[in-house]
Amino acid sequence: MTQRSYTIGQVARLSGVSVRKLRFYADEGLLPPAGRTGSGYRVFSDEDLVRIELIRALRDAGVSLSSIRSVLAERSSIRDVLELRLREIDIQIAAQRRLASALRLALRSTQPTNDDLRRVWTMANLSTTERRAVLERFFDKVSDDPRIPAKWKGWMLEMSDLDLPEEPTGEQIDAWVELQRLMSDEAFIESLRENAKDTNMRGLDMAIWQSVQDSLLAKAKDAVARKESPTSPVGMAVGEEFLAGWARATGTEPDAAYIEQMRRRYLIHKPRMSKYWDLIETLGGLKNLRQRRQEGWDNKAEWDWIGQCYRARLARD
Repeated sequence: MTQRSYTIGQVARLSGVSVRKLRFYADEGLLPPAGRTGSGYRVFSDEDLVRIELIRALRDAGVSLSSIRSVLAERSSIRDVLELRLREIDIQIAAQRRLASALRLALRSTQPTNDDLRRVWTMANLSTTERRAVLERFFDKVSDDPRIPAKWKGWMLEMSDLDLPEEPTGEQIDAWVELQRLMSDEAFIESLRENAKDTNMRGLDMAIWQSVQDSLLAKAKDAVARKESPTSPVGMAVGEEFLAGWARATGTEPDAAYIEQMRRRYLIHKPRMSKYWDLIETLGGLKNLRQRRQEGWDNKAEWDWIGQCYRARLARD
């Protein structure tokens, strides 16, 4: 079959694509001409007409020129490119929903303030991936010390992995703004760094620690039901068991140095960390916590009571 040739004007009429846009595609390497006339005019083929239809369809789908070039060079399949474009669109839709949510919250006030606008900007411009990157950079900074266990950063990031809905609540938007403020507080950073140094994660025996937890929770459940004070003999005994159990699970000698380390960790650093974890929980972090609470077995009241017991024990001396 004889291959037909077309001038750029004929291609424009047949394809419905303007001459200007055809020249642009040709200049970008998407549409190299089949040849030129003796006068130097571009000449196109039937294959080029098919190529133009593909380019137009991909452009209508919002695919970038570089991705189209990759498809035409057969470095990427059309399916791969369209799946990538779909993911991009999903991300854009999620971002627009976050923005709409933040705008609705800002417009509840008759006179929106700078703080309202900052909340809008914060939620509109940070995707889930970008928020995770903010946390990773923060913990990179905190853990930049050879005395901090390598596992500590990974554990903190795992527990801090956020699970925000596409349209965050006003409380969640405020929590993210507050969390960013806290993560820029040098005093908090130093406190967290010192707390990390006092965290023994090198040799935690989970079997031993699970046994200790089971024993503590059984006693706490009974004590909470009886409204036992954490400073009572029963509470002090539970606090002692917690400290001895953690030492045993981490292979640490429960001597005076160990007690002093735990005192720094729970009496000095813990209060500021509590604020951090409250914000993370509001933002959907703390691995498995939401599901556990929905199932009704997270034992929050018991663990709160146990925490009061071991802090009372540490404050006693």
